[in-house]
Amino acid sequence: MERIAVVEVQVPDEVHCRTYPHGGMVLLNRTTGRWHALNASAGILWRAWQAREGFEQGVATVAGRYPAVSPDRIRADAEQLLSQLVSRGLLRVNLPERGAAAAMARTPLRYTATTTGRRERLLAFGCLLFAVACARLPFRATCRLVQTFRRRRAVPAAVRRARSIVAAVHLAARWYPGRAACFELSLASVLLAALFGLRLDWCLGAAADPYRFHAWVEAAGRPVPEPGEPAEQAPFVRVLTV
Repeated sequence: MERIAVVEVQVPDEVHCRTYPHGGMVLLNRTTGRWHALNASAGILWRAWQAREGFEQGVATVAGRYPAVSPDRIRADAEQLLSQLVSRGLLRVNLPERGAAAAMARTPLRYTATTTGRRERLLAFGCLLFAVACARLPFRATCRLVQTFRRRRAVPAAVRRARSIVAAVHLAARWYPGRAACFELSLASVLLAALFGLRLDWCLGAAADPYRFHAWVEAAGRPVPEPGEPAEQAPFVRVLTV
């Protein structure tokens, strides 16, 4: 691999990150909607580059943390990481494109009985179909759509009402012939709330050991659980709220 002469590395505004206690971190590219996971040593490089300390300073920081590893090996790994991050739109420097990003993991869907009305479930089914279509759009476009609905719906949903909306979406998903995961279900809940003149927060987050990615809705700053699930989203940590 050729040597990379980089003085400054920039993190685009659309990239959101979260660090975990073990030093690893996750990145969410708001433009593509794709998640990326970094181990502890890669996290050191990322934080140095995010602070605009430069490529070489990042390498020096890792070398100081791991003195038993050859500096040449650290630099070669850093060059490879930088190239991959740039190709995935997570950093800005002039490098050749390589690789592809990993998409959000899908989670299995669970159902439980609830008392939501038939009309609400019909509307929920329509919102779910729309959410499935939106999931095929560029992630940035989906975020803008959600933001538009939020601006027009100034009344925050109460927690109890939010639970009913989420339950209606999950029941309506029984009629959907395809597979609906947390991304589509949470987005459909936001859209259904908007139809009733209410606002829900659409949240995307991640958990570590192993890295897992999730999407959910919140009302009054509290996660709205899926039917039959606990209210706490732990171990998922919020990375982006739309």
